[in-house]
Amino acid sequence: MTSNTAHTGFAAWPQPRQLFVLLALLGVMPPVTGKADELGCLVELQDAGCGHSIDHLPNVLPGKVPDYLESFALPGLQGLTYRRVTKPGVFGADRGARHSYSRRQAWNADETLLDLGGGIVDSHGRPVLLEEKLRASSERHWSASDSDQMFAVRNNIIGEDEASGSEFGRFDIETLEWTTLFRTEEFSHCTIGNGEGSVSMSGSRVVLSCKTDASTANHWTLLSLDVDSGQVLGRHEAAANYNWASYTVSGEWIVIENNDHESDLPTSLVRFGPAFDDEFLLSEERAHGDLGLDDEGNDVMVMMEWNRLWFVDVQTGEAVTLGIGSRSEPVGYGHVSCRANQRPGWCALSSYDGALGAFKVGRKTSLYDWGRERLGLGRRGLSVYESWGRHFSLSEAYESQAQVSFSPSGRQMVFTSDWGGQGEPNDYVVSVTDER
Repeated sequence: MTSNTAHTGFAAWPQPRQLFVLLALLGVMPPVTGKADELGCLVELQDAGCGHSIDHLPNVLPGKVPDYLESFALPGLQGLTYRRVTKPGVFGADRGARHSYSRRQAWNADETLLDLGGGIVDSHGRPVLLEEKLRASSERHWSASDSDQMFAVRNNIIGEDEASGSEFGRFDIETLEWTTLFRTEEFSHCTIGNGEGSVSMSGSRVVLSCKTDASTANHWTLLSLDVDSGQVLGRHEAAANYNWASYTVSGEWIVIENNDHESDLPTSLVRFGPAFDDEFLLSEERAHGDLGLDDEGNDVMVMMEWNRLWFVDVQTGEAVTLGIGSRSEPVGYGHVSCRANQRPGWCALSSYDGALGAFKVGRKTSLYDWGRERLGLGRRGLSVYESWGRHFSLSEAYESQAQVSFSPSGRQMVFTSDWGGQGEPNDYVVSVTDER
């Protein structure tokens, strides 16, 4: 029998996929996860791991700006439904109608309500409660377990002794009742981590950033609080280039980012214990990102740069670059949201060039990445990415940046879009509608 294959004197080499499986079975390298678990690959990309590149969908507008509350689908995407949930003046004149930020959970615990700045809307986008009824600042944070509860800050509140102060407390959106959990008269202006902090997932701990005067620049005092008792666990005078502070998902650690563009001081990402003890430098690099969990349940800070997605283990400081994005196929600048507490190990992203997606925050490596690590080229993790379509925003102004926020279930995302510059920015929700 003849063959078209040239004879080399050696048995035929196995194909790359066969070699990969053989090495995994022999224990020479750790096996890689193929398909994304749970929801799976919403759009199949380059390989069994859903591909290394962010998106191959055309960035072409599907038509005019969708009508308010209109549901629609994008060509080529199955199992996803989009819906426009805001319009100018939906909460009344001069009231905002936009979700807060990627690092702020927009949905309540059971995803029946959505906080869009100027008020609360139901799951269909219909207003149910205006901001003036909420009796709290714009720094509202949903409880991760109680669908009717929000944590918030109130400033310049006159107490029973007629002294002005700041309060951290809990607000019930059903009864409209406010419960003060902590009050300080030393400071007249406090925020939750300077606008980018979070209450721990259990609702037990929070970091407040406080000033004696809201107009005083760069003089923040950080207070670590036990939410249930109102006890101050620790106090820390922030650096001059302080940017934000937050508890991690587990509530075990505090992370502080020092990064003020107007300061010459070095950038740093620093970890502390609850009493601002056990200080540890995590990284001298930083980027847009969010605190979340990896696929092994460890607290991590996940970040997004032009050509890579990467994370830092908050306990050990280990940095892991995910196998998604490269110089030839960049991720693109944008925002990351790791708010899906019911889908730990996953984060969402929105890039300035229009991509919406979810990716797995994992440590297992492919054959190629395993080889890179052995050669001393750095640790690389999983290459599992789901495409959730496009947001179609030109992102020319801050207000029109998508700034995606992941829902608790990991089955919905809210984002902002000016729909190709065709009008004012509006919020849209994309939802998984099949049984994945």
